[in-house]
Amino acid sequence: MLSAKVNELSGSGDSYIMVCHTGNRAAMAADMLIQSGTHQVKVMEGGMAAWQKEKLAVIKGSGGISLERQVRCIAGSLVLLGVILAYFVHVAFLLIPAFVGAGLLFAGLTDNCAMGMLLMKLPYNKNLYKAKLGGGTCAIS
Repeated sequence: MLSAKVNELSGSGDSYIMVCHTGNRAAMAADMLIQSGTHQVKVMEGGMAAWQKEKLAVIKGSGGISLERQVRCIAGSLVLLGVILAYFVHVAFLLIPAFVGAGLLFAGLTDNCAMGMLLMKLPYNKNLYKAKLGGGTCAIS
């Protein structure tokens, strides 16, 4: 979402504070803005996890399953389904868990989760992660 608006944001002359759960994606988002010419960018170190650990006030939005949990559920389901189908139907179904494993390895090595990016495009997740006051989400595509 940020990459689509980076030119608009960098041309505004505004200052930005980037926030995500742990601070990792916020740092990547800040780097994108800095590379586009916006230099008034700060990252909240430790993210919301550190904020909550300090027992500071948090206003929580509507609930839902986090994107990370959705990825875990789908990846686990696909691996289990592939193994069951390979056992009962045909050994070629082992390609499903192999593909999921390769995707998880790629996500771990590159810090870029294709499944998470696809899930973010679902209408349910677009509404869930849409900021109420014009901010953003922790997703970087």
